Amino acid sequence: MNKGNSMEQNEEKSIAFYIGGLCIGGAERVICNLAEYFYSEGYRVTMVTKVRDEKEYELNPGIKRIIADITPEEETASRIHNLFARIAKLKRIWKEVKPDVIVSFIRKNNLMAIASAAPLGIPVVVSVRSAPERELKGFGFKTITFLLFRQAAGVVLQTREAYNFFPGYIRAKAVVLPNSINPDFLKESEKLALERNSDINGASNEKPEKVAVENTNINREEAKVIDSRVVFSKREKKIITVGRIDDNKNQRMLVEAYAKIAGQYPEWSLELIGDGSGRKLLEEYVSTLPCKDRISFTGAVDDVAERMSKASIFVLPSKIEGMPNALIEAMVMGMACISTDCPCGGPRDLIAADESNGILVPVDNVDAMAMALKRLITNDTLRQSMGDNARKIIATLHPDTVNKQWKNYIENVFSIRGKESDLG
Repeated sequence: MNKGNSMEQNEEKSIAFYIGGLCIGGAERVICNLAEYFYSEGYRVTMVTKVRDEKEYELNPGIKRIIADITPEEETASRIHNLFARIAKLKRIWKEVKPDVIVSFIRKNNLMAIASAAPLGIPVVVSVRSAPERELKGFGFKTITFLLFRQAAGVVLQTREAYNFFPGYIRAKAVVLPNSINPDFLKESEKLALERNSDINGASNEKPEKVAVENTNINREEAKVIDSRVVFSKREKKIITVGRIDDNKNQRMLVEAYAKIAGQYPEWSLELIGDGSGRKLLEEYVSTLPCKDRISFTGAVDDVAERMSKASIFVLPSKIEGMPNALIEAMVMGMACISTDCPCGGPRDLIAADESNGILVPVDNVDAMAMALKRLITNDTLRQSMGDNARKIIATLHPDTVNKQWKNYIENVFSIRGKESDLG
């Protein structure tokens, strides 16, 4: 983005982001994208993390990076001592950086940010990035969170269900802001749309009709236009899921559902993308199935967008999710999607009640999942229309749109702080 007038307008404003690390993950990608956006808008941006991970998202060199964890020499056997040492170190960082506002992501980080910054009078915007009942697990932790969130300048949540979880005094300062689309998937979706449009118009000499190919430079109104002739028909008869393999992501449910119908549709395969603690056990289970040769494990891969562009059906079988990036990305890639209707309501916020852009099934209901798979496998037209409709989320979840919502919310925090300073 061109900084232009934004730099002049915001040159005195400083924003600090705080998270545990920048390892490859959904929350980490979101906070990095936000840091890049605010930097492009002319803010002085600092990224503070507890640790430096071996494999991280890269940041613009103009964004200052600070590691906040205490050193081994500072650490003792006392957890209480270490806690206060970490808070003290964060205080020193905030005094050095002098941010106008701090944006913190996830569980303990949110509490540490408030505990260290509130005594300094620095407003903190905290963000809960998963289902609150999961992120705030434990009565004691939940109680402390509710108490400290009173001191937060703002609270960012991902879904309407998450918003309703909190008491009124927290909801009064809270806002629901969904995840934006990964720009890499926008680019791949654009490429796919161009290919399909070329296939449609290539046989004639007519000038191809304008296609709304979404990318990171178009505005929101342009993104709303979806050419009905862009159809994603050249797809393999493949079902995929993406995510770390563990109990919560619940790939076992999907495997069981696929196994129920695999014998009826021998041309269809299942691909599990990702790695995790539950992979070995799941592979052992798959090895006992008659359809084992049509179920593959890819591990963690870098070409997820390309794989989504080639497969036909995407499934999110999770037990709990916030705003699931993998589901958003599959919808952007024009896939026919099935998801569990899991707390805290992210899939329900994305998939329409009339199932025009996806299908919701109950959590852990293998039979319902099998029926949904069968419904899509046997209906080419439904898969295509569902995928075309799914892509329309580009209009509301485009990075330009969501980033501006974040900016408006943060600017409101600046405004409130300014009024309080005037009164003080």
